[in-house]
Amino acid sequence: MFLQGKENDSKAADRKEKKALPAASSPQNVFLTIGRAFFLSPLKAGLTVEAACVLPLFLWAVLGALYLIEVSVVQTRLVGGIHEAGRKMALLSYGVYGGISEEEKGTGVGEIVGGALTAVYAKNLILKKAGLEETFLKEQVKISLAASDFSEKNIIDLKVMSRISLPVPGYRLRRLKFLERGRVRAWTGRSPSEEMAEGEETEGETVYVALNGSVYHRDPDCSYIKVSIKSASVAEMERKRSSDGSKYYPCSCYGAHPSPTVYYTRFGNRYHGSLGCSALKRTAQKVPLSSVSGWKACSKCG
Repeated sequence: MFLQGKENDSKAADRKEKKALPAASSPQNVFLTIGRAFFLSPLKAGLTVEAACVLPLFLWAVLGALYLIEVSVVQTRLVGGIHEAGRKMALLSYGVYGGISEEEKGTGVGEIVGGALTAVYAKNLILKKAGLEETFLKEQVKISLAASDFSEKNIIDLKVMSRISLPVPGYRLRRLKFLERGRVRAWTGRSPSEEMAEGEETEGETVYVALNGSVYHRDPDCSYIKVSIKSASVAEMERKRSSDGSKYYPCSCYGAHPSPTVYYTRFGNRYHGSLGCSALKRTAQKVPLSSVSGWKACSKCG
């Protein structure tokens, strides 16, 4: 009887151990556990694919925002450059229209005649004043002053067309175009009342003569006294021809100022290495026709 009691106790203990076993010990529960482990792996892969798609878009958005900030910086610098260039050109206009004294010749004020009021000079001056070399998009900015107007001697009208490329990886975006304009009254040393008085003068006919010239001009905008200076590379000059079909040759000043960029006009057959070349300078003065008796009339406007 004592042995039978021990057997009963042993069976009861076995039943308690079976009840205490975890549910995962059964084959069915083991299969479910493995199934759940299998199910988590595709979730992780899906998140990785989504991150791979979203991350480049996020980086492009950040890059685009940085580019827009840099474009605004470039435009601000260009506006400042136009302002500073306009002020300097207005001051230097005195050497073109206001007359050049002996004292000014010594200080070099008259050296800008024929070059100060041109798009080439204005472009170089604007780029220098704007300081685009300090910006991230310095290689992507192109400007043109082809629409600028220097026909009025009292007004300097700078129209700057800027084109900015945004180097976004994987995309070829169209260039951004901006137009900035600055109008400055040239400092000619004359008051408006004096200019009105000159316009009312009717005594005798007036003509225009160039400094150290021997020909008079009736048109103040004659190309012989109002030179339009253009720029090009030395290689391009081999293919260019002047208005009369002549080939361009280097000016005597080119040897002293060799440059990959040269300057030329439609009239003539020489190109120059510097805007300061005396052959590019013209100083036109308004004088009575009676004071140039014996002079030849211009073949173009005379």
